[in-house]
Amino acid sequence: MFDISELFQVSASTVVWTIFIITVFAYGIWPYTYLKRYGIPGPIPLPFIGNLPLLASMGEAQSALYLSKRFGRIAGYYFGRYPAVIVNDLDMIQKILVTDNSSFCNRYQIFPPKGVFVNSIFFAKNDHWKMMRYLLSPTFSNGQLKQVVPLIQKVIMNAKNNFGELADQEQEFDITTVVGRFTLDVISTTAFGVEIDSQKNPNCPLVKSCLKFVKFNIFSSLIPLSFICRPLWYLVDFLRFPGTLENKLDYLVSFCQDTIKFRKTDKTANRRDMMQLMLEARMNNNNTSIDEEESASLKDFVSKYQDTQSLTDKEITSNALTFLVGGYETTSSTFAFLIHSLAFNQDAQEKVYKEIMNVIGEELPNQDNVRELMYLDMCLSETLRKYPVVTRLNREADEDIKVGDWTIPSYTDVVIPVYSIHNSPEYYPDPEKFIPERFTPEAKGTRHPYTYMPFGKGPRSCLGMRLARLELKMLAASILREFKFTPCSKTEDPIQLTQLFFLRAKNGVWLNVTRRGKA
Repeated sequence: MFDISELFQVSASTVVWTIFIITVFAYGIWPYTYLKRYGIPGPIPLPFIGNLPLLASMGEAQSALYLSKRFGRIAGYYFGRYPAVIVNDLDMIQKILVTDNSSFCNRYQIFPPKGVFVNSIFFAKNDHWKMMRYLLSPTFSNGQLKQVVPLIQKVIMNAKNNFGELADQEQEFDITTVVGRFTLDVISTTAFGVEIDSQKNPNCPLVKSCLKFVKFNIFSSLIPLSFICRPLWYLVDFLRFPGTLENKLDYLVSFCQDTIKFRKTDKTANRRDMMQLMLEARMNNNNTSIDEEESASLKDFVSKYQDTQSLTDKEITSNALTFLVGGYETTSSTFAFLIHSLAFNQDAQEKVYKEIMNVIGEELPNQDNVRELMYLDMCLSETLRKYPVVTRLNREADEDIKVGDWTIPSYTDVVIPVYSIHNSPEYYPDPEKFIPERFTPEAKGTRHPYTYMPFGKGPRSCLGMRLARLELKMLAASILREFKFTPCSKTEDPIQLTQLFFLRAKNGVWLNVTRRGKA
């Protein structure tokens, strides 16, 4: 006899499995049809994890280069469950960064920033970003740079002594370590008015904390799990595992906060460093450090909030930390790549040396005389072309928007692949070669201006660009007129690069150094 209860048992089981399959499809498969619906090509994503294996194995820079070669001017991929669109078309890039900047004003964020970075200009959005950009711009004006030149010169003397000891010892050395300490000394004295001499005190807590932060590997932590399931981000952050980012910042945050408290109570010292300028910053119409690309974006905003806005302690801490960590990583790696390139191109190194001696001689490098070092500037530009430390720019559209022949989806990571463009043979023949002459005025005039973006473009370009170039050229002029660099047994060519967001040498940059004139 037929038992009707069996029918209900089968049906219940079927329902459970049906719900399970639909749930798996909705969460792990359906999101990966998003870019396809916009007609954007790209590699086939895996369920639940998207293209994370590709990104983890190749790194941000190389994966963007690979996808650009394979799919052309525009390509899509998935960072876990989150869609990203790589834009390689230069005219489209110009529209995104400048022409249509009002629609792409913000940087894409997979997760909202927490902790100290909530108030960083890097992550700020809309009016909050406009306010901070306006208030922080004078911190990096030409007038302010003149005031920090003596501070940089003092740190350079310590660096010269360090290179002199290495030359006398005739030892192979990793230049990234030496220059990293120099860069940290420059930032600590120009930003905070603190002289730490990390070149002689490598165990200084500030030095050790910076190193912990910049060596943080996102793919060796628990963070990638949150790219698959957003709530896991908040769990990782709440539990503060030893490998999480917040744990690497505790000392740096305390350092910034203590400096602010001291400045507010100490009224005797007449400091004009970045920390003091941030403390004194207030909205007004007298900011002459804003360039043309920024002024159109900020003009109406300044009139609206004039004399009513200043930076809070949290905003000062957040931005001071951004300058400290960002400046440390980018400047030290760039200088190491520059010296490595000159070590393998001795003709270029000798040409730089002769230019320094003809233009500066024995004078101390400063803001005015390094401006006359045209060939050194070309070498630096070529280094930044070949090794852009910031390998990509990110933007986000607040609504679907037509750019060129493509529709860019809203709330999607719009990636400008700086490394890929800089190393494209279409714009730079033999891109793997170090050719400073690519940056003569005549050569630059033949290229699209958006083939070169080491500091970004448009209103959200790097605030610290002028300071970075100044300290790099001052250090190079001081060091290269007294020392000569050559490859050693540990020198890599080509350099093995890291698989992280910032470009740096995976195994360091090892070289030999000798004093000029020594046989």
